Amino acid sequence: MPSPEEHPSGPLGPGPVPGDHEVEALRRIAATVNSNLELSAVLDAIVSAVSAFTEWQLCWVTALDVPAGVAEVIAREDRLTYSGDSQQRIWPIEGIPARDLIGGTGPIVVDDAQQSPYRFYADDARRRGYRCGVLLPLREPYLDGRPLVLAVQRRTAGQVGDRALAFLEAVADLSSVALANAGKVADEQRNIAELVRATATLRTGLAATLEGRDGEEILAAVADTLDVAIVVAHHNLAPMFVAAGQSWPPPGKGAADYAALARDEIRRQQGTRGHGASPDVPPPVRVKVTELLPGSERRLWACVLRRGAVTRVETALDSLVNVAVGIVVGRSLLATAAQDKETDTALAELVRRSPSDPLALRVRLAALGLPPPVRCRVVRISARSPVDTDLRRVLSDVHSVLRSRRVSGVVVGWVDSSVVMVLPDTGDDHREAVAAIRGMLHGVAGIGTALTVAMSAPGEVPADGARMWAECETLTLAGVAGGGDVIAYEGFGALAFLLSACRDGEANRFVEARLGELRRYDTEHSGSLVGTLEVFLQCSARFQETARALCVHVSTLRYRLDRITEVLGVDLKDPDERFSLALACRLMRMVEASGTPGGKHL
Repeated sequence: MPSPEEHPSGPLGPGPVPGDHEVEALRRIAATVNSNLELSAVLDAIVSAVSAFTEWQLCWVTALDVPAGVAEVIAREDRLTYSGDSQQRIWPIEGIPARDLIGGTGPIVVDDAQQSPYRFYADDARRRGYRCGVLLPLREPYLDGRPLVLAVQRRTAGQVGDRALAFLEAVADLSSVALANAGKVADEQRNIAELVRATATLRTGLAATLEGRDGEEILAAVADTLDVAIVVAHHNLAPMFVAAGQSWPPPGKGAADYAALARDEIRRQQGTRGHGASPDVPPPVRVKVTELLPGSERRLWACVLRRGAVTRVETALDSLVNVAVGIVVGRSLLATAAQDKETDTALAELVRRSPSDPLALRVRLAALGLPPPVRCRVVRISARSPVDTDLRRVLSDVHSVLRSRRVSGVVVGWVDSSVVMVLPDTGDDHREAVAAIRGMLHGVAGIGTALTVAMSAPGEVPADGARMWAECETLTLAGVAGGGDVIAYEGFGALAFLLSACRDGEANRFVEARLGELRRYDTEHSGSLVGTLEVFLQCSARFQETARALCVHVSTLRYRLDRITEVLGVDLKDPDERFSLALACRLMRMVEASGTPGGKHL
């Protein structure tokens, strides 16, 4: 090959300037770099141009896998030999000069490769006949992140001139440009593939949504396929659904508390965030928030959590996923609304005295998991003040939470501005049923003094539906079902039928007629004659038993009873009088429990 001439100056000023052959090689390399060919084709063209037009007859590009300790030849042109040795792709890093380029800027010039201290390099040089070599690091890594080295060899030993080094550095620079371009192309292709995959996933999810499949299963599949976390939160920011891709830690506490991350971002956007990392610090997990049902009292929040750097494609994907989540949740809300309406219709028909279509009611109840004739109890949760907007909102929250808990066998709906639950009767004592209902209501915000919770005696549906509803209504209107606790109709025993008297004023009038004078006497004299009378009647008019219960002497008891007889003008030996007074005492306590005006005298 002709020797290139040394030029005293060039277009860039004094210094070594490549000769005609090197210029031709650079021209071809530049044309290849600008051709948008695949990276492997570009690297092959570079090593081929160097080998064809210069003295460097053996040229390769090597990727260094430092952790594994090996170097892989990813592009090669060999005009020295064509044996099988020239096809060796994997080299131990410790046995080649490229080791000295790790973390350095190079270049490395090997005057005589056959005398190199690197055994594998020297053995290969002797076997294939090259002597001088130059190794240069490339500025850009391979697509998988491995550092790259350009290596050239020639037959003759000796020093390498400045012009040759300048040419090889230009080749390394062009190779780095090719790598940078290829990286951008690879990123674009990866982004396109990700968009296509995401679009296909979302299209499948939307098709499944239109088919009426489970919305939670659809969102879980989207989160897993797109490697994101999805949180859907109530208007009060409580999570109603959380799912994460397989590469994410299972939802839990700390960094895996995806609901908390979503809640913090919602509060930050609303300007109500009280604590947490500064928004100026890029978080390890990004949260994209979309408000569903804006302007509604029952608005929801769809949140997509993604890890990694922020890119335009990732941002577009987040928006697409949020739209899809909104569609899936919206479809689920529509389906839920239709189901709720069907449930409310069935419950409203159940508690009516004369259902409009008994057969349709039986079909609806069977669809709700209450195949007639099944024994159930009815529970009514209502606000003490039905016109209070805040209380209605609390009641709505109670309904939403009870529905979301999905207790097996329990049907929840709305009837006459009250939340109604129908639950199977297990045959246990009513106290067991009360405990079960307390467990269902545990932790529900709003259960307190403002709401009443009444439970009927058991019965068959639909036959006893109206009767059970009437019992709940009696407890509610009589005012004995209050304070947020569960009051059972059976708890009043044989006198439960008297509850209706507590709400129409008859009980007050009867109590006043039989006990009014005695109650006023106790008030004026700070006495306890009413309590003494109650215990006496409960002990079946037995003096010794009554005295022990009151912890007083029998003579003291006799004195009190004489005073009661005098004040009331009654004969306590008369069984009819004792029954009338015992009934008045029981009604008095029921009226007091109901909070009926005039019932608080003791």
